Amino acid sequence: MLANVVALAPLALLVPLASAVPQAPGPSALPQCTYVCPTLDKAGWQAVPFMDPSPTEIFCSYPTVANENPLDFYCIYSKIDAHLVFDHNVGLCEDYATCTFPGAPKSLSDVASDIRPSVMKTRMALAKGKKRAPTKTI
Repeated sequence: MLANVVALAPLALLVPLASAVPQAPGPSALPQCTYVCPTLDKAGWQAVPFMDPSPTEIFCSYPTVANENPLDFYCIYSKIDAHLVFDHNVGLCEDYATCTFPGAPKSLSDVASDIRPSVMKTRMALAKGKKRAPTKTI
């Protein structure tokens, strides 16, 4: 019996060490990034919505005219890490896809470039109502 206890003693020392082994972190409470097509390519052409059936890649088409074949100018990005996989856009693809978070508001640059006629009319009306303060000459 004593021999069994002596034989198990070294194993008892390993138990605390096993519990000190780092564990993989659990799921993060932070929202996960979803990669989408860059809004514009390097030449300023806008991406058009296109069905994306691939589980690993994002297909982004940048047509230069209305109703152009989406396979004329396109970029393919990785859904895993957003890197450019294939450039069929004469070298005008951005290097990485854009990261978005669920429920995230538009970026300021998107909002600033979003021109709406009703907003512009209001701004014009407000500008007409403003008067410059008279300047004094000495």
